[in-house]
Amino acid sequence: MGRLALFLGLLVLATGKGAGAAEVTITVDQIHSADGKVYVTLWGSRETWLDDQKSLQNIGVAAAGQINVTLHDVTPGRYAIATFHDENDNGEMDFNFIGYPEEGYAFSNDIRPFLTAPSFESCAFDVGIDDAALTIHMVYP
Repeated sequence: MGRLALFLGLLVLATGKGAGAAEVTITVDQIHSADGKVYVTLWGSRETWLDDQKSLQNIGVAAAGQINVTLHDVTPGRYAIATFHDENDNGEMDFNFIGYPEEGYAFSNDIRPFLTAPSFESCAFDVGIDDAALTIHMVYP
């Protein structure tokens, strides 16, 4: 048993990721300015969807016309992504008085919600053991 644990530990060190874990590269394009940051957030279930305290990974990068973010150690499963362009760099998505977004946003599968946030199921995609890539197109109110 000790040799197996040592082997698995060395495998993680050699590959930089856990056995059976994939890297998911997200390209977000159609970002209309270089102001602020773009946040890419990964969720793993309907129960946790869009709850910032329960996201699996959340990465913010400097905004540009297009950004690429790689999520590491994503185990096989079903996931969904939400992203937003925090142009004023206050660390949160801004909404107007009726609850409509004031900053750019996008969801995996390029779901375009109307008057309410989309469901986890509509945005969900599968990750296997192989690395994956997605492109998401930012939209602005």
